[in-house]
Amino acid sequence: MFFRWLCLGFLEFTGAYDNVALKKQTEQLYPYTTITRPNDTFDASNAVDGLKSDLHGLNGQCVLSADYREMATWWVNLSTVMSIHHITIYYRTDNVKWDLRNGFTSRFLGFSVYVSNTTDRLQGTLCYKDDNFTRATIPAVFTTTCPVHGQYVIYYNERFKGPYREGFSNYAHNELCEVEVYGCNTTGYYGPECSIPCPDENCQYCHIETGTCQGCKTGYQGHRCELEDKAAQTSVTVVFPILFSVIGLVLMTAGIFVFFNIKKKRFNQNGKHGVNDKNIELSSHGVVQHYDELHVRDTEETYTALKKAEEETPYEEI
Repeated sequence: MFFRWLCLGFLEFTGAYDNVALKKQTEQLYPYTTITRPNDTFDASNAVDGLKSDLHGLNGQCVLSADYREMATWWVNLSTVMSIHHITIYYRTDNVKWDLRNGFTSRFLGFSVYVSNTTDRLQGTLCYKDDNFTRATIPAVFTTTCPVHGQYVIYYNERFKGPYREGFSNYAHNELCEVEVYGCNTTGYYGPECSIPCPDENCQYCHIETGTCQGCKTGYQGHRCELEDKAAQTSVTVVFPILFSVIGLVLMTAGIFVFFNIKKKRFNQNGKHGVNDKNIELSSHGVVQHYDELHVRDTEETYTALKKAEEETPYEEI
């Protein structure tokens, strides 16, 4: 009976939201490596592969970070800005009872979850920061509601010079077996099935539960995006014409350059028309001169060239 109630409660909480993190691109700051196992055993992508039946860190369903680090960071790229409702984390337990005697509880303590439009957590929204859990109270499966918009969901933990609460591990880790990010695949909609359009026509991002606008479309501002953003519209109307003008100028310059190159090639071909490709040797009493060197273009010039060559040749050479 209790299990049935738990499942129904979970379904009610998730509603029809999609796990928008499933199979998406992932990264971590300090990957764990070992020569005894393939690196993909602990790869960052294991946290979004949809597998969470085995929470042992060495069995290929979890991501592990390197040992002896003061900072641990893992993130998933949702591929675009999405409307998020809640985030669920399955932490490494090694399939051992999750209590004070499980050493991995100390590694989970103090963690943070962020949603950001970049991989820089400080530019995003802090969804949750653990300031209260102890080794006895921290859950192995943790869920936090975070109704915001963003492209990156970031898990962060640190162990710099303390002091930290009792029970904290000496070093930071991100040992995540699964991270699920539930929300809407398409912006501009809200509701438990992501089927209700945002009430405000010019609203791009609205609260996933209430529909309250959280971000206007370009060119609009105000609480309900009812005001035109003159600065944004001016920038669009000014930047695009300038951009198109620059592109047009570049294309025109390239066209002129190609045109004159073609004309130049044709001119050179016409200038050499009728001239034998072989060198024409002009022999005058042992003096050899080439046709190209005399710039001969017709019969009359040829005769003149020969005559001049004969006059300049000393009689002693004859």
